[in-house]
Amino acid sequence: MVDMITSTMDTIITALTQNVNVICISFNGGKDSMVALMLTRMCCNAYHLPLPPCVWFQTPSTFPQITDFVHKVSSQYGLTLIIIPTPTIREGLEQLAVEMPDLTTMIIGTRRTDPAGVELELYSPTSPGWPSMMRFHPILDWSYTQVWDFIDTYDVPYCSLYDSGYTSIGGSHNTQPNTHLRIEGGYRPARELLDGSKERAGRR
Repeated sequence: MVDMITSTMDTIITALTQNVNVICISFNGGKDSMVALMLTRMCCNAYHLPLPPCVWFQTPSTFPQITDFVHKVSSQYGLTLIIIPTPTIREGLEQLAVEMPDLTTMIIGTRRTDPAGVELELYSPTSPGWPSMMRFHPILDWSYTQVWDFIDTYDVPYCSLYDSGYTSIGGSHNTQPNTHLRIEGGYRPARELLDGSKERAGRR
């Protein structure tokens, strides 16, 4: 785990030093984006760099627990938080491109197990027809277990939904607690899911 963290931080430091003032962090309140944010913050603190602004694409189906968590984290860590209410991520990126025309790179907490994640590289440009931007995926090759190990080791805050059986959080219209965590009277917390391949069992 230590080697993974060190290697990931090295890639983040390189990205930060090569993209000064033209980089931001995509922060949606999920566990993966929280890990990417905290790793970036650790790098900035170690090298006395300013933390890039965070962008939250707030869709109509955002869980209220996620909304509360994003604002709590923003206040706790003094984030420069850019909130973009939007029906879709694509439209949100189009609005972001107008508000931040010099932006070239976005740090995103996508992993291999996410949809289309298997096709991504550490740096991947946006798809044709989308606002032109480079997507940087520092935790792309992290496993589900490694994400939770990092959260527990570094006491990283996370949304309360993860304690109620949610293992991958999308919108309130397409996300349920993970059936593999069901117990009598409720669900076990997300960190207790042993098979990371079942992470998205609660999303459709």
